[in-house]
Amino acid sequence: MNKKITQLLSIALISMSCNKAPATEAPTTNNSGNRSIQKLSCTTPSIANNFDIDSCAIDACEIAGGEYTENGCECQSGKTFIMEEEPKCVSYTKSVGVNRREKEEHEYINYSSFTKDDLYSIDIYNYDVENEVEDLFLPNFVAPNFLTLRYLNPAKTIAKKFVDNARKNPNIFIRKTFGDISPIESIRFNEYSELSFEAPFYDYISHVMDTNFEASERYYFSEKGCLEHCKKSMSFDFDQIIAKRTREYFKGILAFDYIEIRNREEFILSAKVDLLARTILTLNKGNADSLKVKYTLFPFSMQTSGESLESIIDENEDLQIKKVKRYNWGNVILCDNGVLPNDKNLSRDINLERGPNDNSLYGWLDQVRDQSDFYNGAINIDQLASGVKGASEHGRSVVNYMKMVNVASISLNSCLGDFDNWVNNTFEHDYKVVNYSYSDYLDNKACLSNHHWNKVKKHPKAKRMLWVFAAGNEKSYLTPETATLCPQNIVTRDTNALIVGASPEFGGVTNRGKTFVDLFADAPSTSTATAIVSSLAANLLKLYPSLSVSDVKRSLLASVEDTGLSSRTGGVLDKDLAYKAAKEINKNRNINNLDLLREVHCNGRRYFCKVDESWEERF
Repeated sequence: MNKKITQLLSIALISMSCNKAPATEAPTTNNSGNRSIQKLSCTTPSIANNFDIDSCAIDACEIAGGEYTENGCECQSGKTFIMEEEPKCVSYTKSVGVNRREKEEHEYINYSSFTKDDLYSIDIYNYDVENEVEDLFLPNFVAPNFLTLRYLNPAKTIAKKFVDNARKNPNIFIRKTFGDISPIESIRFNEYSELSFEAPFYDYISHVMDTNFEASERYYFSEKGCLEHCKKSMSFDFDQIIAKRTREYFKGILAFDYIEIRNREEFILSAKVDLLARTILTLNKGNADSLKVKYTLFPFSMQTSGESLESIIDENEDLQIKKVKRYNWGNVILCDNGVLPNDKNLSRDINLERGPNDNSLYGWLDQVRDQSDFYNGAINIDQLASGVKGASEHGRSVVNYMKMVNVASISLNSCLGDFDNWVNNTFEHDYKVVNYSYSDYLDNKACLSNHHWNKVKKHPKAKRMLWVFAAGNEKSYLTPETATLCPQNIVTRDTNALIVGASPEFGGVTNRGKTFVDLFADAPSTSTATAIVSSLAANLLKLYPSLSVSDVKRSLLASVEDTGLSSRTGGVLDKDLAYKAAKEINKNRNINNLDLLREVHCNGRRYFCKVDESWEERF
């Protein structure tokens, strides 16, 4: 491999379609007028074909008229490979200018390609304005997404924000369940930079870079192998140092090529080298007395570096970041796309809390086993937007409707699929309300047999948590039998689950149904309505800690006045009456449902009270 590794400067947009639908089947012949879609002839990797993970990508590239190389499918100049319903080489455009929202001096470059269904785009911010950024070699726009690359000037001091971004290398999040993926920002230096003899771990890095890549340790692949997503790894043993090189391919192209170097004795990350981003990040444990960890970001040229210091505590010889102060508010687990911790548009009514571990940004998982868990809820992707900023927009919109709560961010993938790996941490910190604003598109029968919820709901701690689900925004009347939103369609009568819709006054986007939706809340979407309900539930638990989650659910249901809306309660959540109901239940655990409703809505009166026995059907 050439040390300049210019061939690795091919960068692709990495996709995560967060509609959470299962992986699609291979393309089949489909007549549309006089045009047909050519069917892929490849098969799923298995023992029968010696786990051939490249054949689908090679086949698709040939159909598109490209050439398959170690970088993936390369099209002719001015075109890029895109795999949608069928593989194609399509044209892309380049535009140059400035972004007026960016304060620092820069050059803004955009590469875009439009298809029938989607926009594919890469944004480049060049802060090294004295040097022109040559055209990127774009063998592939992987899928609809927006990736942001930031080129720094290696001759200048590197700002701490860029060091913090580089700490998150490799810049990727992968949902294991369906193989969906998402990019975030990538930090780079002048693309002409060579790997210097002065670089940390130079001997190890140069050896690994110059070795022909032959995966020897581990393969990870989805149904169509590298045409969807695959990961190839190999390790090198250097006495006390272990170097591991990993290549990741998405939608038929090489997207990430990076090296991790670890100290064998301490098992603490010593250095990361992202070959695509051309950066080196080192982590030093530091002086034990100072309790500091030093992060340093280098360009390959080693002309300068940016540094970042973080306080740590040493517990059982494991590095742990000090916990931030928690406010005396309720606690909500946010299962979503993640939230940018430095987002200036976040509400001051929430506290985005850092987890107890330092192995990811928020650290709520006990273990970070692969890049699927790398961000642990800090950044993921949204079905309506992409990239680091777009990815967090859904999470931001949800938490901004919460009031006076601490928020523990869990990635959407890990929420149900990796429940055992985070529940102990959050439960020990008194997080017992889960905000879940997504669904898988499975009917009732498939959901009962194929969904993670069926395992999660049996967990002793899950039974002691209140799960607040969004009803969805399809504007449909649903029943548990007709709904294809999973796990909502199988939790409708669970004592520790609520399904929340948005008030019809906000445009009527919400789903509804007397046996499907429990209650509505005043919000423009079911995701934000769910946020209102979950934050209120968390604060009820904080105010009355002896209440069970079923008591809290009962309080919320009791607060609703039946006005004839299409839900189990027939109306909209009333926060004040929810507090009143919780107070009554806390005072008298044996109060029956009818008396509770009368206390809440009529101050205990039996006569001249709008409450009748039909209201009890909500419980």
